[in-house]
Amino acid sequence: RGLKRCGQIDGRGHAAGVAGARPFLEMDEAEWHRVLDVNLNGTFRITHAVAGAMAKRREGSIVLISSIVARTGGQRGLAHYAASKAGVEGLARALALELAPHGVRANAIAPGITETPIIDGLLSGDRRELMRKVIPLRRLAHPQDYLGPAIFLLSPASGYLTGQVLTVDGGLRMG
Repeated sequence: RGLKRCGQIDGRGHAAGVAGARPFLEMDEAEWHRVLDVNLNGTFRITHAVAGAMAKRREGSIVLISSIVARTGGQRGLAHYAASKAGVEGLARALALELAPHGVRANAIAPGITETPIIDGLLSGDRRELMRKVIPLRRLAHPQDYLGPAIFLLSPASGYLTGQVLTVDGGLRMG
C-alpha cells in the first residue's frame, strides 16, 4: 500500500521492541514467542515488504534498531529480548551481504538505555540513578537521540557503509 501511495521507497528504518522481565527458568514458550514475534519476526516482515522494491530499483538503505542488550544480555529476565535483538543484528548483516549486489545497504543502530516505557518497567529510581552515573554522558538516552544516526545511515552520506551496527549509548560501551 505505501509503495503505491509514495511511488518508491528509498530507505526504511524500523524499530520494534517489546520486553517484559521474566527469569529464563520461569519463562514459558508463549512469552518467548511473543517477544521474538514482535522484535525479530516483525522486523523481518516489514523489511521483506520493502527490500524487493529497493533491489529492483538497485538502490536503497535499510536501518534496523537493535539494542546494546544484544551484546551484553542486559539484566536478568531479558533472555528473550537479548536473543531477539541479537537476531536483528544478524539479520542486518545478512541483508547487507545479500542485498549489496542489488545496490541496497543494510545497517543497524544499537541504542543504549533509553527513556521508554520498557525501561520504566525495568529500572527502579535507585537503579536508574546508578545507570546515569556510569554512562559517560550522565543521562539516559531519549528516542530522538537516534534520529541523527538513522538519518545519516539512510542518507547518501553513508553510501559506503553496510553490514554495520552503530552503537549509540552515551559512551557506556566504549571500545
